[in-house]
Formats: sequence, structure tokens, C-alpha cells
Amino acid sequence: MRAKGSKILILSVDIDDDLSKAGLSAPIVGYNDVLKTLLIFGKRKPEDSDVNAILKALSLYDELSSQGYDVDIAILAGHPSSSLRASLRIRDDLIKLKDSLGFNSIVLVSDGASDEKILPVLQSIADVISVERVIVEQSRGIEETFLLLSRYIKKAVNELPYSKIFLGVPGALLLVIAIASLLNLGRYINEIVFLFLGSILIIKGFGLPSRMLDLWKNSPVLFIAYLLGGMTYFIVFLTISYTLYVVGLTTSSFIFLVDSTKALLILGTMAIVSGRLIYKIIIGLEETLWKDVMPLIPFIFIIVILQKISDNVKKLEPIASFDQIVSSAISPDVLTLIGVSIAVSMIVAFVFLVLEKESK
Repeated sequence: MRAKGSKILILSVDIDDDLSKAGLSAPIVGYNDVLKTLLIFGKRKPEDSDVNAILKALSLYDELSSQGYDVDIAILAGHPSSSLRASLRIRDDLIKLKDSLGFNSIVLVSDGASDEKILPVLQSIADVISVERVIVEQSRGIEETFLLLSRYIKKAVNELPYSKIFLGVPGALLLVIAIASLLNLGRYINEIVFLFLGSILIIKGFGLPSRMLDLWKNSPVLFIAYLLGGMTYFIVFLTISYTLYVVGLTTSSFIFLVDSTKALLILGTMAIVSGRLIYKIIIGLEETLWKDVMPLIPFIFIIVILQKISDNVKKLEPIASFDQIVSSAISPDVLTLIGVSIAVSMIVAFVFLVLEKESK
């Protein structure tokens, strides 16, 4: 415990801003205002676990005050649907509180793991010396268990952060299955479902929606460039997967894949590079344009190599075997081109780095 001369803030965090649903507005600062909030919020939403968290915060305030510590108490709220906006709002409000109250450390009162997600935000502003978790005791009777379960089901249906997972994803999955059946793609239903679930996991895992939103806010030009490039690369993936799955690897299908991949790669890459060049010119970073132009050198070699592979395979019989196709694709002239492309790319990169260093 800190010395009694330093101020401690007892902090209760309503991460999904249930207070606003009860007609209350955060931040709420000071013992009396927090107590009034408890009474109003407790009457309107007595079943909410945030009521117990506020009670615990008031109890800690009384305990530390009686021991002679300089303490203050506050309630901060986040956002009902966006964890990023919740963290930003809590950070901004906490900085203002620190300026006005002058606390040195924080005791966080938490009613669940979701509140503790903002610990890094709090620790960036002041020392978090303790996290007090409030666990609400429940009766183990069948009736009480049923009521508790129905309450969680109601949360999953009505509250956006939970309904997106419990209703949105299964609903989208059922929609995909229905569309596949209407299009007579029932035999591919497993692959379609796995493709859909994999896409959802990738999008959610890498936080693509929030990143794309930030990119759009910072630069619509880059957003459009990356979107076009990403869509083009995705079409390349779908084309290769579909051709190999439906047609198989034949001479004609291999040539089609190489030629179509080459054209799509040119389109997608030029969209991204052009977008980055336009963005840098707009913001006045013309001196770094070479960093975006330089990757075009190995890219040009890749296109040349793909063209050479296509030319080699075109010389084969239409019924060429898999080994013959592979042998033509990795012929000595192709391997020589690969080696030359690596060497040239390394030399050009080294030259540009030396020139950049000398210009500083």
C-alpha cells in the first residue's frame, strides 16, 4: 500500500455503458454523486452486476478513508458496441480526472473480465495497485439457476456485443447454407462453411474492420487502393482453388492459372503501389517514393518468370503428366531467372539504402 500522503482513486468501470441505458451519464466523481448514482441505477437495473461493483467501490472508499488514506472515487463508462471506442473514452476521461483530482494510483473495482481489458489503458496513466473483483453469489436452486440462465440469454439476444456472436454468426452461417442449396452447391457445403468460418476468424482475429475504418479516416486513397488490391488477390486465391478442385492440374488449366494470376497480380499490385504514391505526394513525402517503387523491381521479375513458365508449359502435349508440367515450370532457364531476380533486387536495394544514408 502506498504512503498515506499520496491520493488513491477508487475506480469502477462500466465498460459497456449500462449507465446510459438507465438515463445516467459518466464520468461520475465524488462519494455523494457515486452514492446517488448507485441508488438510481440500482432501482432501474437491480439485476446488473455493475450495481455490486459500485457498492464494492463505496465500501473500499469507506475502508481506506477510515485508515487515513487520501482517497477519491469515480465511475467511468465505455461504449456499448465498440471496445476501441470504450478504451479511448475511458482514457480521455481518466486523463481529465487525473488533472483535476491529482491522484497517484488506482484501485480498479471489476465485475468481470471485460472490465479488466482496459487495464493497459489505466496503467498508462497511473499505477494500478490493486484489482478488486466482485463475484456475485447466486442461489444454487433450480429456479434461480433457470432465472440466471434466462437473464444471460436475454443479454445475448438484446445487447449488441453479445448478439453479434450468438445471433449474428449463426444467422450468417444459415444464410450461406441456404444460398448454397438454392444454387445447387450442396455437395460443396462443407467447403463453403469452412471458407465462411475461416473468413470470419481471419477478419475478427486480425481486427480488419477497425483497421480498415482507421485507414479510411486517415486516407481514403490508401483505403481504396488496399481494398482493390486485397479483392484482386482474393480473386487469385479463389481462381486457383476452384480450377484445381474442379478441373485438376492439366496443361491447359495450368496455363490458364499462370496467365490469369499474372494479369490479376499486375492489377492488384499496381492499385496498391499507385495508391501509396498518390498518398505520399499528397502529404508531401516525395523523397520516400523510392521505397514504394523499389518493390516493383522484383515484382517485374515475377511477372517475367510467370510468362516464361507459361511459355514452357505451352510447348507440352495437352495430356502432359504432372511430372512433365512441374519439370517445365522449374526448368533451368526459369531457375536462372529466379537467381537473377534475387541478385538484382538485392543490389538495387543496397544502392538505394546507401544513397538514402548519404543524403541524410
